[in-house]
Amino acid sequence: MPGDTISEFDTFDVLPFSNFVSVITDITASELLEILERSVSGQTAPDVGGGGQFLQLSGLEVVYDVTSPAQVVTADGIITTPGSRIQSIFLDPDNDRTGQFLYDVAQGGFLLDSDQGLFDLATINFTANGGDNFATLANIPQNRKFTLSGVTYQQALEQYIRENLGGTIDESDINSGEGIRVRDVSSLVAPATGGQVVVPGDGNGVSVPEPTTLLGLVAVGLGLTRLKRRRAN
Repeated sequence: MPGDTISEFDTFDVLPFSNFVSVITDITASELLEILERSVSGQTAPDVGGGGQFLQLSGLEVVYDVTSPAQVVTADGIITTPGSRIQSIFLDPDNDRTGQFLYDVAQGGFLLDSDQGLFDLATINFTANGGDNFATLANIPQNRKFTLSGVTYQQALEQYIRENLGGTIDESDINSGEGIRVRDVSSLVAPATGGQVVVPGDGNGVSVPEPTTLLGLVAVGLGLTRLKRRRAN
């Protein structure tokens, strides 16, 4: 960011709450789908933020359809309508577009065992505890409840900027051309003016950064809602 200085105070300004990075283990594919349905349930138009539950992701790419039924959760955390907005989930743990599809409506749904505990999920304790009415996370069995890391998400961001980026954020760190990880299905249609659109799993094309690019960068730094796939025992 030429001409600008990021201070420790700025990291508090971006991440003002006392949230701690937390890890939930053995998330199943079906649980992940429910979590992502909750994330996009508040969308009212393509690629327009829909409330605090909208997750910034790292380690996967998601395509949703805002015109499909949204997940409905009661005030006491009961899912009454599962939702069917998620169209595909592309696993990309290294964020290099070389992963594989976990779920794709066009291919019949789940492409891997939906009941195996395949994932460790890193997020903040507010979300891990079911905040923003994430019913699936609130109802995780006690033996899989989240573990606090002891590091706040502000500290994680500060450490990421210092240690991973060498204390400097330049344009390439933000506008990487691969920053659109959550998209409405309508964005997969090439605009009339021409140009290419990146399809999950396709290393070609040019993508346009989301309006929430900064939070996307934060997500990379924190491992915020970052998925790590591991072999199930």
